[in-house]
Amino acid sequence: MKYLKKKYSWFTLIELIVSITIFSIIMISVMMIFSAASKVSAKIDLNRSMQENTKNIVESISRDVLKYGITWVSKQSWASDCNLDTVDWKYKSWDKLCLWWASDWYEYFLALETASWWIRVEDASVDSMCSSISSECVLVRLDKELWGITRVSNSLVYFKDIKFYVSSENINKVTFNFTMQPSFKKWVNSELIWNSEIIFQTTFSERLIETN
Repeated sequence: MKYLKKKYSWFTLIELIVSITIFSIIMISVMMIFSAASKVSAKIDLNRSMQENTKNIVESISRDVLKYGITWVSKQSWASDCNLDTVDWKYKSWDKLCLWWASDWYEYFLALETASWWIRVEDASVDSMCSSISSECVLVRLDKELWGITRVSNSLVYFKDIKFYVSSENINKVTFNFTMQPSFKKWVNSELIWNSEIIFQTTFSERLIETN
């Protein structure tokens, strides 16, 4: 009786190294494509939230400007009045917009939300409170008659700067300028947040709206 010896075919060390190298290249390529696709998707979502916030902010301010009229701009402070100057003026810029008609009095300004109340972002504190990537400065609307504060921008975006430029020649107008960035979230890397920052400007008047 003859016994046949089985022959086993094994990979050589070189073949094994080549196979692992090819597999690694393929996996790295797949991961890079997936990472790039994730970044594109995240950037699209961030841009969409920025556009939605900008639209809501513009609609809110333009509606109030047309309804109540432009009173003045003022420094960010509870104590700062927003009365129109009696002296001749052409334009004034500050970071709080005041709107008034009859008994209705409204203010737009930046604030930080706490557990119990809102903290106004003062002029001197803007750099330290709003410039970091994890800042939580938001745009709010104050109804001074009822002392109720409404958040105009949602939690997906934070403000870094805001200015209102009011001018009056034949008609009162306000130019609204702000810098906004996506809010800091765990699923968004810091580089994407900085790169998604936008600077927006538009002009409203008490009779018509001009968009730049």
